[in-house]
Formats: sequence, structure tokens, C-alpha cells
Amino acid sequence: MFAPGAQAVALVQQGKLTSFGGPRGGVIEPKPKAASPAALKSLAGSLSHPIYWAGPKKGYTYELNRNPNGSLYIRYLPPGVPVGSKKTYLSVATYPFAAALAGIQRVAKQKGQRTIKLAGGGLAVYNPKIPNDVHLAFPGSNYQVEIYDPAGKTRQIVASGRITVIR
Repeated sequence: MFAPGAQAVALVQQGKLTSFGGPRGGVIEPKPKAASPAALKSLAGSLSHPIYWAGPKKGYTYELNRNPNGSLYIRYLPPGVPVGSKKTYLSVATYPFAAALAGIQRVAKQKGQRTIKLAGGGLAVYNPKIPNDVHLAFPGSNYQVEIYDPAGKTRQIVASGRITVIR
């Protein structure tokens, strides 16, 4: 699936992904669930790829959404917001993307794009006209990370170094 920035996150959160094949060829309905930091750490240890997040946030619920294609989304729900809420909140997506850093570098060369250099040789790219969405990748990884924040603080979150691998 490809959808630009926030549109992709919204489609996943709304459970509106459609399969073009598979056993039944029907709708894939991700089932979001609450996950503790310990559960996220356990999941990260069981997978053969990284999971990124924006770190702990006191009082928040971490909504985990896994898709059959390997995409994984962590959404930060404020106190009192139920899992599965249709409203948008800070989300960090980790998804398969072959040679992810090269892809980010290609996008960075497009007109109007801006970059943020990250520790470890990573690179983030964003369009200043779309302040809610940033994509990033690190050397040697086949996973891209997308950060979406409806409050428009996505660049600050990325530049602060808060986007890290769950260990």
C-alpha cells in the first residue's frame, strides 16, 4: 500500500486496508490493542526487525497496530481515550521498505523537501507545507519510519532524538 503521509496513517487507524489477494482477498482489519512498554519491548525482542517509538509518555496508552505486511504502528492515546478511537494522535509507524535510507535520500532531492540529519547516519525528510508528517531511515535498514503528529510538532520530536528503537 502507498498513501502519502498522514493519509496512510489514517487508513490504518480506520481499518480500511484492502488485500489484493491472499486466502480470501477481503478486507484486512487491523485489530489495535493496548500495549505496555514491557509488552512492546517483548515484541521488539521477538521480531527480526526494529520497532521505533517516541519513548515513554506518562499516563498515555500505547496503541499497537500490526498488519500482515509487517507494518507496525504505535499510537499515543491521551488518558481516557479508548483503543480504537477514530481521532488522530501522535503515531510512529515502522514499515518494510527495501533500502529505506536510499529511498529517503531520493525524496530529499525533490523540490521543496527538507532534511534533518540524525544520529547514527540516519536522515529524516519532510515537506514544510505538511508539518504533521516526517519520514526517516537509518543506514543498512530495510525499514522506514513515519512520524505523524496532528499538533504539528513532528519535526521537533524527530530533531530532539526522541524517535528510537525499542530495546
